[in-house]
Amino acid sequence: MPLAPVGTGGTDPTPPARYGHAMAYDSQSGRLVLFGGGSSSAGVLLLLNDTWAYDFNTSTWTDMSPAIAPPARYGHAMAYDSESDRVILFGGWSYGNAVFNDTWAYDFNTNTWNEVSPKSSPLARSLHVMAYDSESDRVILFGGYSSCCLGITLGDTWAYDFNTNTWTAMNPAVAPGPRESSAMAYDSRSDRVILFGGYGGSNETWAYDFNTNTWTDTNPVVEPPGRWGHALAYDSQSDRVILFGGGLYDTWAYDFNGNIWTDMAPASSPLGRDSPTLTYDSAADRVILFGGTVSGRGDSNETWAYDFRANAWADMARTPPARYGHAMAYDSQSDRIILFGGWTGTQQSNDTWAYDFKTNTWTDLAPVVGPRVRAYHAMAYDSQSDRVILFGGYGGYNDTWAYDFNANTWTDMAPATSPPGRYLHAMAYDSQSDRVILFGGYGGYNDTWAYDFNANTWTDMAPATSPPALVSDAMAYDSAADRVILFGGDNGTRVSNDTWAYDFNANTWTDMAPATSPPGRDSPAMAYDSSADRAILFGGAAGILFNDTWDGVRFPVQPGDPVRRGNCLFNSSRGHLDLRPQRERLDERRRARSIIRSPGVGRLVGERPSPIGLAGSRLRRWLIDHGLQRLSRLRLGNPGPPFVRRTGPDVPGRGPDKRGRVLLSSGRGDRGRRGPAIERSGRDPPDAAFCGP
Repeated sequence: MPLAPVGTGGTDPTPPARYGHAMAYDSQSGRLVLFGGGSSSAGVLLLLNDTWAYDFNTSTWTDMSPAIAPPARYGHAMAYDSESDRVILFGGWSYGNAVFNDTWAYDFNTNTWNEVSPKSSPLARSLHVMAYDSESDRVILFGGYSSCCLGITLGDTWAYDFNTNTWTAMNPAVAPGPRESSAMAYDSRSDRVILFGGYGGSNETWAYDFNTNTWTDTNPVVEPPGRWGHALAYDSQSDRVILFGGGLYDTWAYDFNGNIWTDMAPASSPLGRDSPTLTYDSAADRVILFGGTVSGRGDSNETWAYDFRANAWADMARTPPARYGHAMAYDSQSDRIILFGGWTGTQQSNDTWAYDFKTNTWTDLAPVVGPRVRAYHAMAYDSQSDRVILFGGYGGYNDTWAYDFNANTWTDMAPATSPPGRYLHAMAYDSQSDRVILFGGYGGYNDTWAYDFNANTWTDMAPATSPPALVSDAMAYDSAADRVILFGGDNGTRVSNDTWAYDFNANTWTDMAPATSPPGRDSPAMAYDSSADRAILFGGAAGILFNDTWDGVRFPVQPGDPVRRGNCLFNSSRGHLDLRPQRERLDERRRARSIIRSPGVGRLVGERPSPIGLAGSRLRRWLIDHGLQRLSRLRLGNPGPPFVRRTGPDVPGRGPDKRGRVLLSSGRGDRGRRGPAIERSGRDPPDAAFCGP
């Protein structure tokens, strides 16, 4: 069954992106109730009349789907009447420039909406504000915009009593000027309804006392910048009114007793947006934000939680926002897939996410510092350095960044020399050579570069022969063959179905010209399956979209390349027999040399000859003669208890290494470097399997 991360559908969905919706916290049920709003798709406005409930403790949204609901609308207002245990809704805007003046009550326990139809009501309107005054048991309404009478902005104050189902025009002697798109919240400790801002850029702060029916302009010394389309919520535990939005990124807190606004300036926050909702969850002691319209990105369905005490915003999302042109890489040490950037609607992003397959969850990592927003960049995981390497991106970037999951930090590596800026290029990590290989990209490039994280250097490899200039090709590293495989891409005149292989050691590209290939395409995805020794390719485009899956043929064996025999590798020209389990052999062949090795013309132990060319009883006799008696008794493919054991002495002066291994004897390793001849391990890998003649 396909995996569906929570927050994407099924039994645990997320409300569609929207703005101009309304939300209220039902304290008896411990749920935030959301209704309606507008959603713009391809320039077309869609009005919604769905009802959702959010549980902070489980961070889950539930589509309530009541049998009857108010008509679709946006720009309406809602408040929770705690004494009657009802969410009260009034007004809103509909298609055709029509506005509502209906009053509805929602009961979460029975999941029912009821139109209460009071005898008299405020004028039909939208973009008004409401708050529940718990001491007076009244829902207070202020202002808004009405399309009647050639369109008017309102400045009236009304109070609704659910018990008697009556609206009362309060007509205070002094009131804020007419306005729409302001925000309002009830401060229960001070018993005041607090109003801020409104259309036209107002930054006035007003307080309403129902008992005396008076509005007071509090006129604090410092106030947030004027705005509209923002939201307010009262945090009762901290006794602060929290403000966010109105197209801005800032978070403010208002203390009525001191008449002080404070710019909280948290380390990170949601993107600035218009027309979100902000509601305080008293059980969780968090202010919850949902949705809104983000400039350059469109409508949002993000859920954020603000903790005043910690002054921290947390993204409650379970999945990254929809996007394309992003990059992903698998961090094998942390067992996480790392995602960065891409296009989200009409804007590039620079968010960093991690996916855990075991728990089927995405986490917004929100590092403090990161690369600039971008798309069409490339990433690869350097397993020896335990870093995700990022290069380039749309906009001509040629910066190199390294991400450390354990520290949750991005580092701008700023090497002295870099490839020219590009995007739509491809990268893969060659684990045996410990290099990130880069090829091609937009701008007519067919250059090949290698990045060494340890030295922080890019090297232009300039091979004698290369694939043609390509964009949107796919690359993956075949660890068994020690080759980077490239497929497809767009060469400017056609989409390619060529398959190329790059050997870093020889610095050569080879056109593999397989007898059968996938149809030509650009933008496919490819990954190497080390267990099956296959490059797996999926999808792409060539006038049509592909959804085919291709299983690459095993890479042809070249002279000197490892040959698989059962569960082992034997290298005829380099002269070594690799006894590790397949996974450890292939992934750590260069770093952890757990092998019996001979250079072919050199030595294995002391002056004894190499086992190359020996088979059957002769190889078994050779192993016995050289102190490897237990290994000689193992049969092809059978599991055996030790890794490699030897009864002879350890190498003088050598103790256990960092992984607890003891190295025995020395010989000349491949490529002329000194290396261990035999490794003795104190423990057996859980999936150990051994081979013999």
